[in-house]
Parts: sequence; C-alpha cells; structure tokens
Amino acid sequence: MAINALAFRQDLYSEHMDEASFLYENRLSWLHDEEVSWLDLEELDVRMDAHLDALVVGGQVAVDLCQASLEEAESGKLHVIVRLYCRLKEISLLSGFWGKFDFDDEEKSKAVADALKWDCPVEWHNALRSVFQNKNKKMFSILFPVVVYQQIADAKNLCACLPVATEQQKTSLVWSIGNMGDSSCKIDVSNYLTSSFFPLAEQAALSLMKMGDVNVIEKMQLPIGKISCITALGGNKQNALQLIDIARQGKADADCLIALGLTGVVGAISFLLNYLKHPDYANSAAWGLQLISGASLYEDIHVADEVEEADLFDHELEDFKNGKLPKNVDGLNFGDQKHQLTIKQDIWLKWFQDNESRFTADMRYRNGEAYTPSAILNVLVDFQTPYKIRKLIYDELIIRYNLDVFLAVDDMLKKQKMALNSIHQWVSDKPDFKPGGWYFSGFEQV
Repeated sequence: MAINALAFRQDLYSEHMDEASFLYENRLSWLHDEEVSWLDLEELDVRMDAHLDALVVGGQVAVDLCQASLEEAESGKLHVIVRLYCRLKEISLLSGFWGKFDFDDEEKSKAVADALKWDCPVEWHNALRSVFQNKNKKMFSILFPVVVYQQIADAKNLCACLPVATEQQKTSLVWSIGNMGDSSCKIDVSNYLTSSFFPLAEQAALSLMKMGDVNVIEKMQLPIGKISCITALGGNKQNALQLIDIARQGKADADCLIALGLTGVVGAISFLLNYLKHPDYANSAAWGLQLISGASLYEDIHVADEVEEADLFDHELEDFKNGKLPKNVDGLNFGDQKHQLTIKQDIWLKWFQDNESRFTADMRYRNGEAYTPSAILNVLVDFQTPYKIRKLIYDELIIRYNLDVFLAVDDMLKKQKMALNSIHQWVSDKPDFKPGGWYFSGFEQV
C-alpha cells in the first residue's frame, strides 16, 4: 500500500505498464486467431494508447520506473517501455538500452520492432538510416520493419546490406525491399530466388512479382505444389490448371487449397468440395470456397476439451468409464464454442447448386463477384477475413493490378483504416480492368 504521493504514483504507473503489456500480448494472440475480427484489434489499440498517454504524463517518475524494470522486462513490458521512450523522444535512453539487449531473443526483438514501427518519432529517422549505411548487422531484424512501416529508407541502401545479413535477416530485407517498389533492385533480389532457405526464396519471389517480374515462377525451378500461393498470386490461367491437377490427384495441402480459392477458377470448386472431408485440410478447403463464392457459411460449433480420468471427481468417474463425458451447467461437454466457416459438404454443395447461374467457366471469381480490384478489396475489408488471407490479398492487389498504396495488415487500426481509404480511392480511380480477367502488374495476361 502506498504511504506517500511518490509511492502512489509509482504504483499507478506500474499498473499502467502492466495493463499495456497485457494488451500488447493479447494483440499478438488475437491477430492470428481466426475467431477474432481484425476490427476488434482497435479496442486493444485504443486502450494501449490510453495507458501510454498516462505514462507520458507520468514524466520522470514513469521513466525512472521503466529504467528500473528494463533489465528484467519480458517482451510485453519491453514493448511498452520502448514506446514510451519514443513518445517522449528520449533517444538517449534508447541508445543506452542497446548495450544490454539480447538481439538473439526473437520475442523481445519483435516487441521492440513493433514499438518502433508504431511510435518511432520523425526526429529519429536519420539515426535509423545510419544503421543501414554503417551495416550494423545486429540491429537489422529490429529495424527492417520500422523503415518500411514508416517509409523512411532507400531501397538501394537496404540492398547494400544483403551481403552481410543472415538468411533470416535477408528474408526480412527482401520483404522490405519488395514493399518499396523500386524495380532497380530486381537483380539484387533475384539472387535469392533459388535459395535453399525456402522462406527467403519465397519472399524473393513475392518481392520480384511486386516489382513487375512476370517470369518468377519459371525462374524458381520448383514444383508448382511447392509454391502454390506464389503461383496463385502471380501465375496465369495455365498455372491455375496445374494447381487444380494437384488437387485432382489428391496431393493438395492447406496452402494449395487456399491458392485454389485465390485463383478464382470455377473448375476448382468441385475439388475444394471434396477436400471438405479431409481430416487436416477441411478448414483450408472452406476458405478456398469462401474466397470464390463469398457465401459466408459460418456456424457455431462446440469443441470438447480432452478429459483425463485423473482430473475427474468421484461422481463423474462411473459415467466416464461408460463413455460419457462430464458436462457443464449448459448440458454441453466442457470445451469452447467456435465460430467458423462450416466444413459440412452438403451445406456448401447446396449453396453452389442454388447459385450455379452466377458462375461461368471462363471467368475468375472473388467473393461471389467477377474478379476485379473492387471484389478483392471487399475481402480485404471484410471483418471476418483472417490475418493470413488479408496479407495474401494485399500482395495480390500489388502483383495483379500494380497497387501503389502501402498497407500493413498487422498495423495499428487507425493507420490501417487510413490506408484502406486510400486503396478504396485508388480502386475507384481504376475502372478499366476487365472483370474476371487475368492481370499482372496492371496488364492483361494472354
């Protein structure tokens, strides 16, 4: 219990730090939870901002508390501390911080990177650029996202860092370069198309396609099944037929089923319907169907908890031995309610039978409409579209139609909404794309 004004303030700011840290960790979890709408993240963003504002008001007392907590801080609290330093524009505090920081700790590195990409003040931009100019390798992983999200670095400077970076750092670097849209970097990035480290090769392919390289799939020299999402995002109609053939042979994996949905090809529907019965890939098949149809066939299901005999009360044991699981007060087995796309084949089949007249074989479809930038945008803004698919769809708009608006689908909701408004305006100003057609970098494919 606080016994004086200073102790009271310290307790108060400590609570603000703990709450903001908790909200940040929740945000990381919610971002990848398909049951949580990406719009729900705004509540966490607003609440985090309020706690950070309170720490800013705390001034030196809050800074002293952060300094005392720094050495033992876990990733969530570290995120809050760095954001406070950013808002106070105290670069001297951050400079001293690097000397004790463990750059090999991926969780903490991400927490610091997130803090900087969301709150780094303009006054620090030159200091960040100098890291790349001096090729300060240990800081690459933290600062790559910052320069992209804040759009402050030159792509050529990033290219110069590639030779000294680790493979994981190269992957982040290539992603950063790809998001800057500088086609003069194609040669630098193309060196990694055939990397044995697949995440790097995959990212090199996506970045090159964003820069307008239409021959990436052939250059990778990999089976289509290995690069199914890359194929769907930048391939042509013939490539789509190759993906369908993989499903026909029963060799499709989760990525391939999502990729079939991204192609928007009507011929993929029957195979996606078949995969709804697959024990591991049914959910991906449902998302493939959703991307084409926009049917939104959601349902609430109950997923029972696994029960161990040792966890049961004596009065529950006899029922358990007779094959009956213990029930909650609502009469259901203990577990969770989940809201998800249905994987019931008969429901999807009936929907397509009822809506057969809406689809023709020579067209591509997205969200039940002929494939256009507008139809793609509708999925991007849909509150139920999960992070993984939103990320693919944003890349798709760049690769297919040469979109030149930056959006990060894990960004603060305030920034995302501003970017989405700009994308909507961009789409409204581009009415000349043929509905249902195949495009690459804004040009129709033949």
